[in-house]
Amino acid sequence: MRDLKIDSIWNFTIGLGLEQYGGSFYLRDGGLGGSNHVLGELRKEVLFVTLSPAKFRLFKHAFIRPGLNLNYELHKKVSGESYSWNMSMSQPIKNDLSAAENFTQDLNGGILIQVGYAIEIKKISIEPRYSFFLGVSRELNNSQAFVSSFRHGFTFGVKLR
Repeated sequence: MRDLKIDSIWNFTIGLGLEQYGGSFYLRDGGLGGSNHVLGELRKEVLFVTLSPAKFRLFKHAFIRPGLNLNYELHKKVSGESYSWNMSMSQPIKNDLSAAENFTQDLNGGILIQVGYAIEIKKISIEPRYSFFLGVSRELNNSQAFVSSFRHGFTFGVKLR
């Protein structure tokens, strides 16, 4: 642990990128008088800005970088169905989610943690990274449950030294 160093708490890194992600969801709410079920899939393409205030060096080139991520939705594809009924209805109501307007939030954010390794070639640093994102704002509108995204994957960063 002697090698764990903080570069500078005030040395901000700003990142800009494009990300595609998706997943399935199942929301259910109900009681004695009725219920509502939503089953669907969501695919999104977002433009994101990452603000990282610190970089913790584990070894000479390995690092951990915490930060905040702000996402703006460029495109989405929603598929699935919602079913709702109550005691006064003779049949349940079925809706197609692909026709739903404002189903997702256009703007959301979360916490981003990146673990990477800097490969330095002359004045360029190439950084392969494992990124973990935990959403702290709503991903879906009009749902009684708080739905946020949880994503992880491999990314690459390139910067001039």
